[in-house]
Amino acid sequence: MSIGIARSVSRMEQRLDWLDATDPQKRTMGILQSLPFIRAAWTMGFIDYQNPQVCDATGMQYRLTNNNASLFGFDSSAPYAEFDGVNQYLSRADGGAGNWADILGTEGYIPVSQRGLTIGGWFRFDRLTNAEFLAGKNDNTIANLSYQLIFRGDLANDPLRFTIGNGAAADSVDVNITPETGRWYFVAGRYDPGTEIKIYAASGGAVQENTNAVGIPAALNDSNSEFTIGAYSAGAAGAYLDGRASCVFLCAGMLSDAWIRCLYSQFRSIFRV
Repeated sequence: MSIGIARSVSRMEQRLDWLDATDPQKRTMGILQSLPFIRAAWTMGFIDYQNPQVCDATGMQYRLTNNNASLFGFDSSAPYAEFDGVNQYLSRADGGAGNWADILGTEGYIPVSQRGLTIGGWFRFDRLTNAEFLAGKNDNTIANLSYQLIFRGDLANDPLRFTIGNGAAADSVDVNITPETGRWYFVAGRYDPGTEIKIYAASGGAVQENTNAVGIPAALNDSNSEFTIGAYSAGAAGAYLDGRASCVFLCAGMLSDAWIRCLYSQFRSIFRV
């Protein structure tokens, strides 16, 4: 005789069942929610059309304002926000010193060895000749730079770049993967306080990585710039993204190399790379 044992399903179990999920929305939500140190994430699949705002997939309510009517759709099973490269972008006000998007690398609730910042997402480019802002906190000035991912289509080899600032100086690291139009790319940047910054990029095949370990500051700038996707803070100085963004995430700590590579691996099928 068999005996059935009833049990409740914990929230953590619900979050981790993305391992078996086949529905793309459930899978993207579960992957992002299970990231260590997750501060906010936006799949671009959950839109409040009345405001209009992009909902935060973590449940923390860090919604992004849709500026100048960015479009939202699905590419196969991948949700996305689409920007025209002219004036469209997503943003959320910083809220002042020590607020939601201020990740400095000195957060006391995180073990010292794991403090830092990780930012990333999936991006598709429709133009390869301009500097195009992907995500971060910067109004294109050193004084208000905290962290950013940017595509430098205006430079030789079209590098993807991760840049951080401490209010007085900036440090960058590039990776050259020669993007093509109409193809999805995974891009992530990681800051290890006082030690190094690192960028990751891939679109099929192994993740490519580069590191800058020279003169990295012990803390990031606590700037008042907006957090934005698709343009500098408040749309300053252009650099509008002509393309798409999806599954953008912000973590208040250092994800390990293994976590970042696994994140790329788990999303690949959704973006068909």
